[in-house]
Amino acid sequence: MEFGGIDELFAALGRGDVTPRQVQSAVLGEEAPGHKATAHAAHPQPAAAPSGILIVGVDKLLTVLARCCKPAPPDRIVGFVTRGRGVTVHRVDCRNVARLPQERLIASDWGKTGASKFPVDIEVIAGSHPALMRDILDVFTRERVRVASSASYSQDLNAKMAFTLEVEGLPQLTRMLASVRDIAGSRRRAGSEV
Repeated sequence: MEFGGIDELFAALGRGDVTPRQVQSAVLGEEAPGHKATAHAAHPQPAAAPSGILIVGVDKLLTVLARCCKPAPPDRIVGFVTRGRGVTVHRVDCRNVARLPQERLIASDWGKTGASKFPVDIEVIAGSHPALMRDILDVFTRERVRVASSASYSQDLNAKMAFTLEVEGLPQLTRMLASVRDIAGSRRRAGSEV
C-alpha cells in the first residue's frame, strides 16, 4: 500500500485515509476500489470526478468530502491526495489543511453537482412546545432533506436541537432555514461545521 511502515498504515487508518476494506484488498492481492486512478500531469485542465467535483489534471478519481469541515457549494475547496483513497476534499479555510503536506494538495472546484447531497450541521433553539419537533421535521420533509443525525434536549421552556442534514446546496438550505425560522418562537443558528 506504499506506506513507509506499519505505524504509517495505522496512522492512516486512524485518520480515515485508509478503510479496512482497502487493507483487506491489499492483503488478499485484490485491486482496491478507486485505486486505478492516476494523475495526468500533461493535461492540466480540470476533469470532473463522478461526484461533480473538478480536480485539476485528474480524470475519474474517487473523491470524498472531509468530515472535519463538511464542504458544500459554494465553499472554496482544495483536494488532498490520500494514499489508496483518492482525494479528500476540504474547505480552503479548514484548520486541518494547514497541517497537511502541501505537496499533496491539489486545486479543486465544484463542477456540476447534479443530485449530490452535502452534509450541513444546523442548530435550532426555540421555545419548547409539544409539536415543535414535528413542525421542524415537516419542513425537512417538504424540502426532501435527509436527516443524517439529530440530538435534542429541553430545559425549562426552551428546546435545543442539533441536526446534520444532507442538502443539495445553499439555495435549498436558505429556503429551509427561513421556513424553520417562521415556526413560532424559534431562532436558528446554522453553518457548515469547521
